[in-house]
Amino acid sequence: MKTIAEYKQMLVAEGLLASDNAETADFSQEVTDVSYNSLTVKPGTLFLCKGANFKEAYLADALAKGACGYVAARDMNMGPARIALIIVAVVDFPLVPVNPINFRPLSQLRSK
Repeated sequence: MKTIAEYKQMLVAEGLLASDNAETADFSQEVTDVSYNSLTVKPGTLFLCKGANFKEAYLADALAKGACGYVAARDMNMGPARIALIIVAVVDFPLVPVNPINFRPLSQLRSK
């Protein structure tokens, strides 16, 4: 498992991190899952705020369910103790039907 600090370093390495709140939050927490769907969040999830129709209520729900932090294109003002990784830009791609048999996680795609 990776820590939030390790995810932060990945964003830095790709030139995507604009800011964070490391001075007020604990980045040593382990991330057990990454999700953009607040319905699937469990304790230890790093939540991704994404999409043109994103609502702050989704983030509030994710944090209430135990999300350990969030990644967003802007500061969502969830308090100084909440871990926030603010990225430079968000690219919203249209949804494309994918055959689940051929689907591979991003981590597998990057390793080739």
